[in-house]
Amino acid sequence: MPKMSLPLITILLFVQILSNGFAQIPSTSDEEILETSVEGPSLTSARNNTSCGSDSSLTDLWASTDSSTWGTWSNGVYGYYDVNCTVIGNNYTLEATISNSAGGWSSYSFWNWSETNSHEYMSEAWANLTAGTYCVNATLWDVTSGTSTYVDSDYPCFTLTNSSGSGGNNTGGNNTGGNNTGGNNTGGNNTGGNNTGGNNTGSNNNCGNYSNLTDMMIWTDATTYTVGDTVNMGYEVNCTILGNNYTIDSWIRNTTTVLYGGSPWFGWTAQWNPMQFSDNSANFGAGEYCMNATLYEAGTFLDFEETCFWVVNGSSGGNNTAGNNTGGNNQTNPIMPVNCSQINWDVGPSNVTIDDCWNQTNSFWFFFNQSGVSVWIDPVVAVGYDYVVYSGPSIVSVEIPLGYGDNVFDLYFYGTNGWYDSNTDIYGGVAYTFSTPVERMSIRGIEASEMLDPNDPTAFVSALTFQTSGTVLMTMTPVTENYTVLTCGNDPSMTDLMIWTDAQSYPQGTTVYSDYYVDCSVNTKDYELHVFTYSTSGGTWSDYAVWNWTETDSYELMDDSWSNLAQDTYCVNATLYMVSGGAYQFVDFETTCFTVTGNSSGGGGSTPLDPCGLNSSYTQVWSWMDASTYANGDDQDATFYVNCTRTGANYILEYYVFEVGTTNYLTGGMETWVATSVNINFYDTFTGLGPGDYCVLANLYEANVFLTDNGGTTCFTIIGAATNSPPTIAYTLQIPVAYSGDALDCYAQGATYSDPDNDPDQSIFTWNVNNVQISTGILNNIIPAGSFVVGDIVHCEAIAHDGMAQGNTMNRYYFVQPANNTAPSVSNVLITPPSPIETDTLTCSYTYSDPDMDPDASLIQWSINGVAVPGATTDTLSSGYATADFITCTVTAFDGTVNGNTGTMSILIMSSGSSSGGGLPAIGVVGTIAAIAIGFIFTTRREDEE
Repeated sequence: MPKMSLPLITILLFVQILSNGFAQIPSTSDEEILETSVEGPSLTSARNNTSCGSDSSLTDLWASTDSSTWGTWSNGVYGYYDVNCTVIGNNYTLEATISNSAGGWSSYSFWNWSETNSHEYMSEAWANLTAGTYCVNATLWDVTSGTSTYVDSDYPCFTLTNSSGSGGNNTGGNNTGGNNTGGNNTGGNNTGGNNTGGNNTGSNNNCGNYSNLTDMMIWTDATTYTVGDTVNMGYEVNCTILGNNYTIDSWIRNTTTVLYGGSPWFGWTAQWNPMQFSDNSANFGAGEYCMNATLYEAGTFLDFEETCFWVVNGSSGGNNTAGNNTGGNNQTNPIMPVNCSQINWDVGPSNVTIDDCWNQTNSFWFFFNQSGVSVWIDPVVAVGYDYVVYSGPSIVSVEIPLGYGDNVFDLYFYGTNGWYDSNTDIYGGVAYTFSTPVERMSIRGIEASEMLDPNDPTAFVSALTFQTSGTVLMTMTPVTENYTVLTCGNDPSMTDLMIWTDAQSYPQGTTVYSDYYVDCSVNTKDYELHVFTYSTSGGTWSDYAVWNWTETDSYELMDDSWSNLAQDTYCVNATLYMVSGGAYQFVDFETTCFTVTGNSSGGGGSTPLDPCGLNSSYTQVWSWMDASTYANGDDQDATFYVNCTRTGANYILEYYVFEVGTTNYLTGGMETWVATSVNINFYDTFTGLGPGDYCVLANLYEANVFLTDNGGTTCFTIIGAATNSPPTIAYTLQIPVAYSGDALDCYAQGATYSDPDNDPDQSIFTWNVNNVQISTGILNNIIPAGSFVVGDIVHCEAIAHDGMAQGNTMNRYYFVQPANNTAPSVSNVLITPPSPIETDTLTCSYTYSDPDMDPDASLIQWSINGVAVPGATTDTLSSGYATADFITCTVTAFDGTVNGNTGTMSILIMSSGSSSGGGLPAIGVVGTIAAIAIGFIFTTRREDEE
């Protein structure tokens, strides 16, 4: 290669700069970033599909504008927002921004609510718009946990022209939702509104132009049917490409057998969007069924959906006409009450007769044979139930399933003075075993706000285990109370937390006052408000406070204040909990921020006005516990906060735990330090304390001289006997999907582990493929890829265990679908060093991403001046180039099966004399080619001249 003169190098660099400045064409890796930043509609994952209203992966946002013709610009343009399959009980915020693409005008709206019916519908209007193109950016957030979690987005656009035509109205995204009509938003008084974010700009989603936007949804008109009912099914396919051919294969099966459907079940040529189909079938016996559907475009797989439902045995007012009950094997097929005439009184006790049965009009009688396993029974709605066994074996244990209010119930026994509270709480989903078998017991504490339906066989059920097998005659009598409508003070969905400060900006040296207002809290319930205030700049200052109370008048107002804050921005986070039996149930979360600025009279903050840290009289000690009540055997976590210490001074903090009514110190600790800032936190955990009432005293010393204390008012209570409650594995009622070639996690697609004592998961998992055991063991919840193929039936049996006690057993069956491999992608291709010389070794790096978590097998190819270097396929290149050469690293994404995108980067080899001055920016492909071409012409011309 001939040497290049300095003028030639100068021209090449000049051409490179021009190519960048005139038309900088992004490399392939840049294009990938641009494409993926535009968020398309969320397609429901077939791997995580359950029932609408209980599965967050089905939640769907559809935004649109009306298709009316606007005669003049004063007419309003209407925007509609349809939110479908929201999870009942969760809190949501919908943000919508409409803006003119030319800039200069925008409008922002938001709605927030607590979901009650899995569907919401909002609308708004914009008037006096000028001609132009507008886009609506609608983003849905789940704010249940107190933070904003992204759910879905939609981006409809429309154009207003100077004609009276319809203006090219774009009717929005392709997520159409199911047949959930709803729309009756009852909650919605959670003011909040300061959850920001959500400003995903994006562009229009091109529905109907790309097959990867085509989306299918399926549903049934109910989740529970009675034997003999007709099951009505719906199918909706949106964003199809007009003129293309589509088919749907649809099946209904129980856990093992296909009962209804075929391939193909529907077929059509797309002429409009969306396309809807309906179907119905009856004659299903009692049991669980799942309907699945697979969508194909010209024989190519596009989408898979599945939804499940239950069919249960019918009843007439709770009286079984077939004599002795034969159900009771699970909570969806419980034994129902019987008619008095159906009881065989010849085998009953001598102290009760059919007349007693007829006269006890408020009791529900059961008569059945049982073999020692748990038997599920169901009466009508109530706030409690009294269980009385008249004949047969006594009750050994009781279990109430999850899903009723706070899932905490009071256990009553019967004594000489009637029913009394045992002061024992039982928890939903956990079997409670009596110390001795009982003939009478009562379950109380069911929230009246649950409004249980007496005609629904799954409304409220209980599992009873008996001492021995044999015939049981018993009653279950409801305990009722007057309850009419859900109003403020008795409806927990209406409880609302609001917080504010008396200003948003404060001069340094003033006091900041904050207020916390809790509205519509439920009377007689226990609440705790946790408030954490902190510096947003990463400073060390923070403050934590807790208020707890038993509600008496459906609202509470608390306030707080802070003095001597440094110049900074601060935020206040407030979280409201309902507390029952030591369990914390999240209610609401709010946050607000304020700023402390320099005081103009103090020279703009140059001279500190804050006496904190300058005078020992301002030094204070606070302490708090992580709870006010603990179960015996629990640890107690304490926090100590010391504020306004003097930098450089020596401090000692001694703290002690003593039992109320005594002066004996039972445990404690000590911290020593030299202050490097005005505040500091310490933490400690107390263990081994038995039942009783305790307080914590913290004494602070400066230079071994007593300074102040916390007042000894940080107190807590330990109650009950130390017990270990068994854990639970809960899962949604569905038949999940497995894909050939993928690993499979038994916890994925809706299964969760929980333990009342927060003990670690030690559950035992056993895997079977086609009824042959593959593996078993503790936390063996993942079966590796290659363990099953298409058509296999994979069974996971999970036994909940915490290492000490065994809980329930979960069984899940998977039907293996064809492989669903997704192509990987690469981005951020980078060559280092950034300004190399010809003696440097070049290294090519990149970012690899694969939705299936397949390993990186991407392909690398180095090129010099556009010519591939044979064998240069590793991430480094150390030879073959000289000054003024252009080096290119090309990376093709590959997961071992399919290729993804290709990313490139090019860099110029600098002369050794310029290496310390920093290189020129890497250029795109066009710039590289242009620079090389001009350099070649220039060099050729010089050679001709010579």
